[in-house]
Amino acid sequence: MLGKAPVTLRGWEAKGFIKIPHEASGDRKLTTDQVRKIVKVADQANRITVQRANLIYAALTVLELIENENDRKARI
Repeated sequence: MLGKAPVTLRGWEAKGFIKIPHEASGDRKLTTDQVRKIVKVADQANRITVQRANLIYAALTVLELIENENDRKARI
């Protein structure tokens, strides 16, 4: 979503710009809130365009709406 290579994200993590949680298997799985934080940091550091940041925020909002609707239907 960020338009950045995994090696770039690992570099940002190594430099302390972002923190990406790792599972026991070593995989990185992020919540929408964690992605929002990374986008905010990348945007503030001028590492992504404002347009890309806005697009990511919109996509995350849509994903959250879908997840909430699926959760609501599962409770019925």
